[in-house]
Amino acid sequence: MTYHHSLSLGDDREPQVFRTGAPVYNGITGAQIEHVAQQMHKDYRAAFKALHRGGLVHTSTAQSHDHGWSNCHRKQYFLRRARKRLEGEL
Repeated sequence: MTYHHSLSLGDDREPQVFRTGAPVYNGITGAQIEHVAQQMHKDYRAAFKALHRGGLVHTSTAQSHDHGWSNCHRKQYFLRRARKRLEGEL
């Protein structure tokens, strides 16, 4: 059975597929990875904003570069980090 999943997690492992059709990586579902990745992104954006508001870092794009999870150009980075965090590698 070939399973095509929209999330590339940076490795060649084929996810296990159960009757629900949800991919599982080492006992971790794609939904769990996505949830942790979104939380990491939210924490990152909050820290980024705090640094700029506190005057510790100054760039002219600090406010105009604000975006949500759906427009995040580093989404794959956060997904890989979330998977590693859930697997206990981080």
